[in-house]
Amino acid sequence: MGPLLLAAALLGCGGCRQEHSKAVEVAGNYVCVQSNLDNVECFLYEGLEVTPAKEPIFDAYAQLAGGRWFFCGLTQSGEIDCWGSTTYNKTEPIPVGPFAQLRVGMSEGCGIRADRSATCWGTLAERVNDFDPGTQWHSFAMGDSQVCAIADGPGPVVCWGRDWHNAGSLSPPDGQWDEVWGGGDFMAARAVDGTFAMWGNNQDGQLNHPPNPEFTDIALAFDHSCVLSPQGEAICWGSNDWGQLDPPAGETFVDIDARGRFTCGLTPDHRLLCWGCYSDKLYDPGHEWCQTPTPSWDR
Repeated sequence: MGPLLLAAALLGCGGCRQEHSKAVEVAGNYVCVQSNLDNVECFLYEGLEVTPAKEPIFDAYAQLAGGRWFFCGLTQSGEIDCWGSTTYNKTEPIPVGPFAQLRVGMSEGCGIRADRSATCWGTLAERVNDFDPGTQWHSFAMGDSQVCAIADGPGPVVCWGRDWHNAGSLSPPDGQWDEVWGGGDFMAARAVDGTFAMWGNNQDGQLNHPPNPEFTDIALAFDHSCVLSPQGEAICWGSNDWGQLDPPAGETFVDIDARGRFTCGLTPDHRLLCWGCYSDKLYDPGHEWCQTPTPSWDR
């Protein structure tokens, strides 16, 4: 089945910058796209329909992050707004800023201030907040109720929170790492020399990465992982039960994000393409929505 297309006119005016998409964030079957002017537009993929998300967007956001059925945005003034699912304190209460960066996991979020200190909230806030509030973080990542971070980079990765599947998500490898990322119940880190490592739940092969992959972006989901090569090719591994490993053929991307069993990417000409199927609510492989692997949006 060919991709669904939502046509949208390019926004422009005399003397104004032309607006186009620059980043994508995924939360369940909700997808939000951020423009180069920081405006945010969200869509809900359901059945054969691609419709605007029901949650209102009240502001342009300097940064956007998607969790498990909820989104958070960092306003221009450094405050955090969240919308979507309100269960497990995902969207409230939100700590007061100003913050410089935003990180969101499956059910928790953390704001990182200009001095690189962090404050967290959500389902297990007492666990994800289990660190010295005065610590300055070099790299900070959230998974499914766990946090992994690097205080002085390059340096060792430290993790805390809850290891839901007792699969080692809180046990990072030794070494001097520069960046860290979080997935559903697994994590990844990269050193300055390009050395790459993953740890945690590997039930579906989501840790079986190519040797030291070179990449410009990374997306860790529930049971699969994807990276963007320097040439913009999406390379994915892990479970492919729902087409998670099958990006549209011949396409390259400048930004990708994933959540659950669903991945989206932005092409160099600002199109949004998505593949896979978030199946937490759609277990039937014959469901019509699961037969629409590449809906797209164009701006």
